[in-house]
Amino acid sequence: MNKILTTITVLLFACATCVGQSSYKGLTPGQSTRADVERVLGQPVKSVSKTLVEYESPEDDVRRLYVQYRNESPTAIVERIERTCVNDGSDAHDTCGPALNLGPLQGVLEDIEKSSSDVKQQAPGFVRYYGAPRFMVFTLIAKGTNTDERLAFYSKELYESVVPKSGCTGTIFGTWQTDRGRMTVQRVGDSGVQGTYSKNNGTFSLRVVERGGYQGTWKDNTGTGEMTLLHDRDTFSATWTGPGARVPPNETQKPSVSKEREQIGATVRAMIEKIEKSGKGAAIGATTPDEPSLRNKGLPPGEPWRGKCVP
Repeated sequence: MNKILTTITVLLFACATCVGQSSYKGLTPGQSTRADVERVLGQPVKSVSKTLVEYESPEDDVRRLYVQYRNESPTAIVERIERTCVNDGSDAHDTCGPALNLGPLQGVLEDIEKSSSDVKQQAPGFVRYYGAPRFMVFTLIAKGTNTDERLAFYSKELYESVVPKSGCTGTIFGTWQTDRGRMTVQRVGDSGVQGTYSKNNGTFSLRVVERGGYQGTWKDNTGTGEMTLLHDRDTFSATWTGPGARVPPNETQKPSVSKEREQIGATVRAMIEKIEKSGKGAAIGATTPDEPSLRNKGLPPGEPWRGKCVP
């Protein structure tokens, strides 16, 4: 009996790291082989390199489907599966959301977001990294009035070798220097946010109300109150109310905006906002088209609370 229990325990432990691993049509990076890929996708369209191969996409709106292998052998393990799509800026609908099936990312906060310039792309855009257990990367690059969108599934090993490991995360997560002392923010599940700040031994818990926008409560030695926070790349703007807060009369706080966001033209910015409001995976707690966002209307009245990330 003990031997059986030990065997079950070992098997459960071995599978713990693969629960939730993302796959495409049953193909899982780090596990599937070249033979598995060709059984599902057929023969390659062309070889980009010895280990990077293009296949015909089963989806009409997906322009390219690439598979990266660990080596060039016939039994090579799949390291990455990437699908690309182009969203037409003149079209009112989000084509790529359904085509790339971004649903699994709906409601999930990314671990890291980098601007396109950080990953040596000339055009404005961003790259979002979703770590364990998914190991996925979503890329959006603006090209004229269109957006080039890519969704890639990685093996754990390849993901960990390419994910940025230094500098600010580009998300709300990490360490910040703020008006209320050093602040640390971490995730709770897929979409929860909680953290601490050093002044008066404070803690807070937030919920997502739109992309980059959070509302919730704070608590420290002075009492408890409410806060609203708007994050943008390496800075955030917030307001808080409650004991000790000095609230400017009838004043709405305008959030700071990153240079990257300013560089994106109005047409392309509208396209990105359309995608994020569509609920097709890239959006987290998106507002409806008729609902004014915090970024547009500003933060509610309260004492300002600003922060800058600590690399």
